[in-house]
Amino acid sequence: MTASDLSDAINGTSSNTNAVPTLDTPFAAPESEALRVAYNALVLGLRR
Repeated sequence: MTASDLSDAINGTSSNTNAVPTLDTPFAAPESEALRVAYNALVLGLRR
């Protein structure tokens, strides 16, 4: 494996999360809503 191969592999990894949806509908329970917000932050952070 060359440095170029490694760089190409790393640069393509953020697109792996494009198929993972965010949770757009708010939950009524505060605990569930906190989890939804954290989940969305994780998914969106992985897309960067």
